[in-house]
Amino acid sequence: LDEACLRDRRTLAVLSCNFTEAEVAEVAPLRAVRLLSCGPFFESVDLDFCARQHLQHGAQRISHYYIGGWRAVRLFANSLREAGNSEPSAVLAALHRQHDVDSPGARSVMARNNHACLPCYIAELQQTCFQILHREPLPVMPDPYLSATELRESRTVAARPALRIVK
Repeated sequence: LDEACLRDRRTLAVLSCNFTEAEVAEVAPLRAVRLLSCGPFFESVDLDFCARQHLQHGAQRISHYYIGGWRAVRLFANSLREAGNSEPSAVLAALHRQHDVDSPGARSVMARNNHACLPCYIAELQQTCFQILHREPLPVMPDPYLSATELRESRTVAARPALRIVK
């Protein structure tokens, strides 16, 4: 895409909802594409956490997928310890009481759907790192089954000549 834009002497903004630091090495330095991504974590959100992970686990990119796995294990271990046994209902009840403010990512798991409230960032790839452009002030409430989302609301976007949405 970057090469095609260069050939056509165009610049193009691309928004990905799942492009992370883990994939940065797979794309050449972008010259005509402005790559934006959104997600619950980027390395630039918490450089100290990333440095501690590198010391403990070696040099690697820390993405929101990494954080999700890290948090899941941490939440499970803390919930199991708090429950005092491995009875699933006791562990689940303990999970719903977790409120981990010392780690990046989710702060709590909602009892109504067992999904986490997550922070939300929009970032732009600059060289090899994502720089935060916008951060939501509060974690976003989970609605994994769209049971709380009003789908009848019309959300139209004004047409823009250079905007192309690809599904």
